[in-house]
Amino acid sequence: DRTLIMSSHAQSITEAAVSAVQVPDDDNVIVSIHSYAPWDFCGTEDSRNTWGSDADKAELDKNFQYLSDVFISKGVPVILDEFGAVNKYENTSDRAVYYEYYVKSAKDYGIKCFVWDNGIVNADGDNGFALLNRNDCTWYYPSIVNAIMRGAE
Repeated sequence: DRTLIMSSHAQSITEAAVSAVQVPDDDNVIVSIHSYAPWDFCGTEDSRNTWGSDADKAELDKNFQYLSDVFISKGVPVILDEFGAVNKYENTSDRAVYYEYYVKSAKDYGIKCFVWDNGIVNADGDNGFALLNRNDCTWYYPSIVNAIMRGAE
């Protein structure tokens, strides 16, 4: 009677990990995936601080299409329960474009998203995923939060 959330190995979105998930024949199963794609933009590496090209968008769409083909088309819901992009080089505008497109594209494929916010804010790429200031309940990056909301419309 309860919902069971299953994940791929390491909650990875790679095709090898996703294709290995064996979902039981049960209406109360949801597949959970983490996706910080592309990692060179989203993660702590210092190699990239821009996002938004057609190739960038195609990469996300391909991932979401694959999840849709493997699970959603068979009636199995999917959640992306971790995604985000660290604050590095004060790349707020590119991060806003990323978040908006990510949420909109996932929604178009029937996938629900949960933003990862680890509470750390910094500009040196050290896991600075925070959006919410937990001390005073304000947004560090209102433009990013607004972009997320636009993507969810």
